[in-house]
Amino acid sequence: MKIADHNPYKKWKLCVIYMCCLSVLAGIFCAIRENSFPRYRKDYDMVLMNDIGKTVILKDSKMLRKAISANEENVFINRKEMEYILNEYGIEETDFWILFGGYEKLPGFGGRGNLISTIIFKMM
Repeated sequence: MKIADHNPYKKWKLCVIYMCCLSVLAGIFCAIRENSFPRYRKDYDMVLMNDIGKTVILKDSKMLRKAISANEENVFINRKEMEYILNEYGIEETDFWILFGGYEKLPGFGGRGNLISTIIFKMM
């Protein structure tokens, strides 16, 4: 009398289980890849800070890009455009720091790029 007898698996059942496992793994991989954050994201917004700690975030726009542009060595500020932006955001100060460039590794976290001190004299 045999209590347990050797019963081999059927090959088609093994193939079905194998294909199901592969498709589940592929689906998980695709879902993670589709919903993951990119390695980094360039940050085009600019931040103005003054001596007393008031901070204003200037959202990226064509006008802002016209007002402040930079290359590897220089930062260029178009005075008329910058005055218009300062008036639009209700900024009265003329002495402030501009923080621009950089990247975000995760939303809200990451490195910042360049910081310059600026004095904008308004025309009278």
